[in-house]
Amino acid sequence: MPNTHTNTHTTTAPTTTAPTASPTPSCLIIADGSPPALLSAWLEGACLPTPPGTDPFSTTGPLLWRPAGLSTPAALSVEALAQRCHASAIVDAAVPHAITGLAASAMLMAAGEEALARGIDRVLWPIQFPGDLTSDARLTLVASALDRAMLAARLLSIDSPSPGLLIQTPMVELTDHQLMDLAGDTDAPLGCAAWTLTATPNTHDQPAREQIKRWQAAMLAAGIVPAIAGLDATEHASTSTLTATA
Repeated sequence: MPNTHTNTHTTTAPTTTAPTASPTPSCLIIADGSPPALLSAWLEGACLPTPPGTDPFSTTGPLLWRPAGLSTPAALSVEALAQRCHASAIVDAAVPHAITGLAASAMLMAAGEEALARGIDRVLWPIQFPGDLTSDARLTLVASALDRAMLAARLLSIDSPSPGLLIQTPMVELTDHQLMDLAGDTDAPLGCAAWTLTATPNTHDQPAREQIKRWQAAMLAAGIVPAIAGLDATEHASTSTLTATA
């Protein structure tokens, strides 16, 4: 008898799972290891609640953009801070850190380009000036920083998708005292800041010592009394000690 059985073979198409897009960082922060940068990242990554109606998994913590040329303590402080503010990543930039002049403009442009390439629409520039400047000098520096941030954002937004890029300067108008008041109110991890990492018994670098003294004075004015080993006993403003821990 002829074989009437027909062999059939069914091929099943392989199942393809669409890749899950990584959440977009909430913003890019220019992280230079300073207390203003620390506080900006802390408020952005650890303190701000998820807005109503927002998918908490649609974004992740801030991206820390670390400029080139930072001191070793400043670079290390960025790494310490990344864990505390739930940062999505640290990006090491080729552009050096600057606060004024054309170098600051170049830094903002590079940070903005990095943000746009990653789909981020906000850059936080934690620029802030010492409180011992005269009023006129301070206002001039603040106004220049605000203008620089606005103009850089506009230039970067020309060829970017809507809504473009926003460069924010959340700390620019705060004095050292006000900044430390805010840090104390929000329990910011001050021990992550570069100036505390520099405060060792063998600190002979004068600029570093000046930073230690500057921020110690601000903390004391805000009611926070740090233990700073890098200063002589005669330089301490108080005999009380309360170590600012990371």
